[in-house]
Amino acid sequence: MNRERLETYGWILFLICAPMFLISGLRSGDVWTVAGSIAFGRGVILFLVPAKPGK
Repeated sequence: MNRERLETYGWILFLICAPMFLISGLRSGDVWTVAGSIAFGRGVILFLVPAKPGK
């Protein structure tokens, strides 16, 4: 397994965590957790865009 693929898997795991934090924030009613999880998820997507095959 090469380094790029391993890094992509790591970012995908982070992307999976973002909705979990979002759900936790929604259930607890914490606006800062909701905002932070949305920003975190968008940031992870920005890191994943250059890793797309064919780019």
